[in-house]
Amino acid sequence: MKSTAHSFPENAAEAIANPKLQAPLRRISMGFPFARKAAVDRMPEWQQLRDAAAAMKQHVLGHLDHYLETFEGNVLAQGGVVHWARDAQEARAAVIAICRQNNARKITKGKSMVTEEIGLNEALIANGFETLETDLGE
Repeated sequence: MKSTAHSFPENAAEAIANPKLQAPLRRISMGFPFARKAAVDRMPEWQQLRDAAAAMKQHVLGHLDHYLETFEGNVLAQGGVVHWARDAQEARAAVIAICRQNNARKITKGKSMVTEEIGLNEALIANGFETLETDLGE
């Protein structure tokens, strides 16, 4: 399966121009801001929660090495394996090596931004693997 992320602008423009999608798109675009506001209004602590989440995110990003090493330790303690890669090329090579070591021919994987960013599907196909991408994570 070939990724279609590269053609997102064209696909989005085509979908927006589709007459069958116009009514649902209007409902979504008009309804979402009101539904969001109603949800926010039901939570007087909304801004504090938002600020706390932003602070947590910044903390984790500022100490990412610690959290990644902790994650690795937990995975290893459960018998798992962690593969570190310095860049997209190393990440693709690690996945391809795992597939080859296991004599895989067909690869089923969850869709993710990471695999899109490193070009994993294209690399798997170029190395003779058949790929199937799922949206099970959603």
